[in-house]
Amino acid sequence: MSAPEAGTAAHELVHARFAEEDYDLPLWLEEGIACFIGDGFLAGDQWVVDGLSCWPLYELGKQPLSDAELTHLLRLHAKDEVDARDNVLVHFVGWAIVFDLYREHGRLDTEAWRVRYTHELTLAEARTRLSRTIDPETALTWLGRLDDPRPEVRLAAAKGVWKLRSQPVVSRLLDALRKEDDATVQVGLSINVLAAAGEMRLPRSMERRMWSLSWPALRSAKLEDPAEQAAIAELMRSFWSGGRSSQPPLQALKRFWAE
Repeated sequence: MSAPEAGTAAHELVHARFAEEDYDLPLWLEEGIACFIGDGFLAGDQWVVDGLSCWPLYELGKQPLSDAELTHLLRLHAKDEVDARDNVLVHFVGWAIVFDLYREHGRLDTEAWRVRYTHELTLAEARTRLSRTIDPETALTWLGRLDDPRPEVRLAAAKGVWKLRSQPVVSRLLDALRKEDDATVQVGLSINVLAAAGEMRLPRSMERRMWSLSWPALRSAKLEDPAEQAAIAELMRSFWSGGRSSQPPLQALKRFWAE
């Protein structure tokens, strides 16, 4: 099972558990918990939850919701029928609120939140929690997990942050890559840095630093999976040989970057 499928399975298991309990939860709460748990890294047979879901973080920062839209999303329940747009937005909003709750409590206190928010989360509280989550300093603080002694936690923290399209985040990844001594984590950091560079314009000095750190890390990488090892070589060739697509090797390496 690859990482994206593992994350989807973790997400869906949250829904299955709540269905077993026959809870009638606010949709933002159920989807928020599922999105938080669904973000992580598959290390062997262990799903390591990180919780920083970068797509909703980026989108919420780019397109603020009106009070009317946010109030509507907060009133939806898990058993309601919702259209495609509301379904996407309630995932985003739910994740952002649950992420802030987790940072405040230091754990997923699902039962306490169920009791507290079954009837209503006020617009004012939702706004406060959303604002704290989308603050650019929040992601940088969370990336302190790149200093965790466990390599699987460092990989879970790095995976997907290219989606934030943030120069400070790229700088933080490069700082981590400079001192990283685990080959697998080096690959994860390098791929996310390179993916970020494909989505945004970096200052020339940062671009030079990116190549000086990521290229040696990829060239010297020794992964256990032969297919992934071959994909790294193909990825490197795609950067320097005209006509080669980087998509096939990136697909083979998706556990390092795909949320």
